[in-house]
Amino acid sequence: MPIVFVHGVNNRDGQTYRNGVALKRRYLEEIFSGVKLGGTSLDPLLLPGDAGFPYWGDLGAKFAWHMESMPRIAVTKTLGASSADDRLQPLLATWAESAREAIDALHPLLTLARERTLPLAVFSLTEAMLEEELPAADAAAFLVNAAQRAGEDATPEWLWEVETDEALLDRLLAENAPPPSHQTLGAGQTLAKAAYHAATLIRKSAGSMATLVKDRGGDFVSTKLLASTRPALNATLGRFFGDIFCYFSRRGVRGDPGLIPQRIAAAFDSAEAAGGPLVVIAHSLGGVISYDLLSDLRPDITVDLFVTVGSQVSHFEEMKLYGSSDPAAKAGGPKAHVPDNINWWVNFYDPVDLFAYVCEPVFDRVTDVAYDTRTHTVNSHGAYFDQLGFYRLLRAYV
Repeated sequence: MPIVFVHGVNNRDGQTYRNGVALKRRYLEEIFSGVKLGGTSLDPLLLPGDAGFPYWGDLGAKFAWHMESMPRIAVTKTLGASSADDRLQPLLATWAESAREAIDALHPLLTLARERTLPLAVFSLTEAMLEEELPAADAAAFLVNAAQRAGEDATPEWLWEVETDEALLDRLLAENAPPPSHQTLGAGQTLAKAAYHAATLIRKSAGSMATLVKDRGGDFVSTKLLASTRPALNATLGRFFGDIFCYFSRRGVRGDPGLIPQRIAAAFDSAEAAGGPLVVIAHSLGGVISYDLLSDLRPDITVDLFVTVGSQVSHFEEMKLYGSSDPAAKAGGPKAHVPDNINWWVNFYDPVDLFAYVCEPVFDRVTDVAYDTRTHTVNSHGAYFDQLGFYRLLRAYV
């Protein structure tokens, strides 16, 4: 079964992107094992490289002044945070807001595992480790194994036998890491060192967030949390809208598609040639690009299962921006017709994800499925594919 994963906005080649691809590949291989689609056994066939994960980030928005146009807020100095851990602030803020308890800045992972669940602690570790310089396949194997074990027992008794984050990591590594002979990551670094370094970043973020948690003046979420995440949010929104503008201004037309749809279509063609049911999993703008391709630019491609996640497909259909858009399909009239070359379409969304839209009110043949990432609005959009719970829900629907 060929699976093609189409990424969305704000993806640029680098260590974080490559680690993310390896993590998704590992999860998909694990979660689709033994699954059947239409009576056909789905032994996963994730084509290598860009054939399975077509990359188009290099064709997205580019900024001549490196986003110097974005306003800068002097908040990291106030919070005592460094630029390296800005990305973890929303995750810790989610925990702090819901727990309404002071963060243990010395052992945040252990506290998170005890006060909430072990899976949430593993997810936090995953988020931090995605930026580590390490062989992606080894890290993915460790993180997926840890998430699976944590999902089987969210609050194991041994949590109360360990007293530090380091002891928690020791336990996770002992139970889930690859054999020692496979853990060498280059330049003397090991998987354990990478995990400990990621935990250090989380500890630094927790230390700065603890200051926010102590302030219960009523403006925690609306003011301080937004301020703490504003620089990262500015960059995300800049690339988000930039990539959208780039795609729609350069999408091309049927018979002469642009470079981005050409690249995605090439991956679809390779997957079709491999034989078996074709499954397309598309995140964010990747869903928009894939739908545009299937409905207008390349209607000759047939997809057995089309999965959109945190996507804006219906939003752009409401604005009639696709070549296939029918002006007559609107409120009070018929719904937009899902093209016949899409056999089955499932759309996943998190209600707090500002970039995710439901499709059932707009299209005539699609199933919407809500999934709670249990993270903050600022980082929920990118959290789906880092969480075992999402893959398990996806498997259940398949």
